[in-house]
Amino acid sequence: MAKYAVLLAGLFLSTSTLAHEASIGSISIERPAVRAMVPGAKVGGGYLTIRNNGTQADKLVSASADRARSVQMHEMSTSNGIMVMREMKGGIDVPVGQTVDLQPGGSHLTFMDVQQPFKQGEEIKATLTFERAGSVDVIFDVGPIAGPLYVGRDGSDHTSMEMPGMDMDAKAAPDDPSQSIRATLKIMFDRPEKPLVVEPVVVQGDLAIAGWQQDGRVVGLFL
Repeated sequence: MAKYAVLLAGLFLSTSTLAHEASIGSISIERPAVRAMVPGAKVGGGYLTIRNNGTQADKLVSASADRARSVQMHEMSTSNGIMVMREMKGGIDVPVGQTVDLQPGGSHLTFMDVQQPFKQGEEIKATLTFERAGSVDVIFDVGPIAGPLYVGRDGSDHTSMEMPGMDMDAKAAPDDPSQSIRATLKIMFDRPEKPLVVEPVVVQGDLAIAGWQQDGRVVGLFL
């Protein structure tokens, strides 16, 4: 599947460095990273780990970034077999002594109205504001469009492309072209206000055909 292999080869490149870390008060930020974006895209996903090392609960209440008109907090879930995303307007709770992971398939940051799509290898400056701890500047490393964002010190992959409701084993995904196509298209084109349904996906030899439904329209894509 030469054409298909070339497409995914560009999407699944991974980085080998850990993202920047930051802290303010009892809150520490680890592994902040964002996805690279396809040309013309206006929305990007951001991920990180938040630790509360203090004695009082805190909450991430807002975020902003130089390269985006706004940064929203979103949560992904599956309803009737369809993946949907909603804005978390009340913020993200960070309980005492707990770790909160913002990752693909769950809670995450969404960079809205990005004027220049993020490119792999760039650094995106952002500010996170917590209810108690206050504001802290964070640098997000830009990783690949799909696949692991970076590799940990132990050599293991972190922040894979696996999402709930897709019945997808991250290690087995490359062996199943149809699953890889579904996951890649979801990452690239799914939007909170316009959920993407990818079905069916037919792979035969060097060709793949994927159909999707979005915003009331049915589209076919040849790979």
